Amino acid sequence: MELTPRRRNRSGFTLIEMVVALFVSLIVVAALGKIMLVNSRSWKLGNDKVLLQQNVSDAVERMSHSIRSSRRLRVISATEFRTYNAAGALTHTYRRFQTAGGQRLQEDGRDMAPQACNTFACTANADTTSLTLAVQMQNTDGETVARRTRITIRNRTMAF
Repeated sequence: MELTPRRRNRSGFTLIEMVVALFVSLIVVAALGKIMLVNSRSWKLGNDKVLLQQNVSDAVERMSHSIRSSRRLRVISATEFRTYNAAGALTHTYRRFQTAGGQRLQEDGRDMAPQACNTFACTANADTTSLTLAVQMQNTDGETVARRTRITIRNRTMAF
């Protein structure tokens, strides 16, 4: 009679092999999860930065268009100016205004962007046919985007 077990014909895994395979699988799944988490955070930060850049560009373009189409521009303070049409009627008021959410850039009393506005300036240039418009906004992550443009008023001078 033979007392040694016959292992040669048996197939399958031992308990130790299963535990090791499970442990290795958990490490791989955890690593993949971490990579996905880092990538999603990175994508969100990049998306927030693009949104901030778009909002700054949109605000500057809207103000530039309003200035170019106006007949008169009146600078009220360092953080506010108004545009008027040919008949002398007020068309738009742009200003940086303190709200509960912080400083905001506003057009006619409505926020132009959800981000905080750190800098807003409209400065007349010495030639009286152009002005410099500067805007800087900041999102909740602390990212800032600034845009500065020189606006030339075609075929006329403008009383600032």
